[in-house]
Amino acid sequence: MMYLHLGDVYFYPLKDYKKMVSCYVLADKHKGLVPGSEGFIYWRIAYIAQRKTHDRKTAIRYYNKLITEVPTFGRSYESQLALKEMGAHVPPLVLIGKKSE
Repeated sequence: MMYLHLGDVYFYPLKDYKKMVSCYVLADKHKGLVPGSEGFIYWRIAYIAQRKTHDRKTAIRYYNKLITEVPTFGRSYESQLALKEMGAHVPPLVLIGKKSE
């Protein structure tokens, strides 16, 4: 849980984005994210990794997590667009409640 809070401080007010991403990734790795709100942190990691720290690998990993693990968060489509922009594989959106045939 402390990695999450430390990541928040690195995000604002310190604006140290590399350390922010690192802390949030550790919070995710150690299951320190608040259940049900993972999408918010995944989006912040992916977006900052892509746009500020230029960490393509981390951005791709977290955009994929947004699409496949938390599709109801509301950033799946934007994640697909970001992956396409980076030239990465774009997984299909997960349709909630649709039965496979």
